Amino acid sequence: MRKLKPLFFLLMILLIIFLNSCTTVYVPNEINTPLFTDKNEFRGGLSYGVSGVNLQLAYSLTKELGFMANGSYINSSTQNSSIYQRYGELGIGYFRKVNLGERTDFELFGGIGFGETHSHDNSAIYQRETGTYYKTFLQPTMAFALGWIHLALSLRFNYLSYYSHTTITSKTITDKPKAIGVEPALSLLLGTYPLKVKYQLGISMIGPTNSVIFGRSFFFTSIGLVIGL
Repeated sequence: MRKLKPLFFLLMILLIIFLNSCTTVYVPNEINTPLFTDKNEFRGGLSYGVSGVNLQLAYSLTKELGFMANGSYINSSTQNSSIYQRYGELGIGYFRKVNLGERTDFELFGGIGFGETHSHDNSAIYQRETGTYYKTFLQPTMAFALGWIHLALSLRFNYLSYYSHTTITSKTITDKPKAIGVEPALSLLLGTYPLKVKYQLGISMIGPTNSVIFGRSFFFTSIGLVIGL
């Protein structure tokens, strides 16, 4: 019986996490992986996934310096739930080729973004959660090329800070959460420029916050097209 107690507590914790995640105020956007090789290169991406529609733009200012602008928008609803989020970010970063046998690229981008999210769920009990926030991020990426196949491994470090955050269940709670997180992601790019297909899958791991309820998406995925000029 004693051996079952740790398993019981683990299941209870997972259940609490699940119940507290029926609403959300944070959905990770797709990680932009421009993978520049020279100056004056342009990348433009359009995809759809967990964060809705993702638009990504990037330009290499020099042979080692690049700039990016990204945004996502989701507005989805069913009979019992809904989720709305708009988010935009700007970033600047460094890139270079790495000599590891096959063609290998490394890039490091950092920046800041701003978002607004609100959602509701009444499948069991009525819940509503809204929030506005800013996010600073740092994302190193290592990419490996095998002919027309590119495999990119990214690790995005985030700091989330909310201007406002309101949860409504049996009572209304207003607070301003802050949290640190990390989001590893795998991107697969197929084809050759000027057009590639991109698929991305990632996990969002957000640390503890000072909020009683803080709903977020635990994974993110998207598929779309990338133009390279």
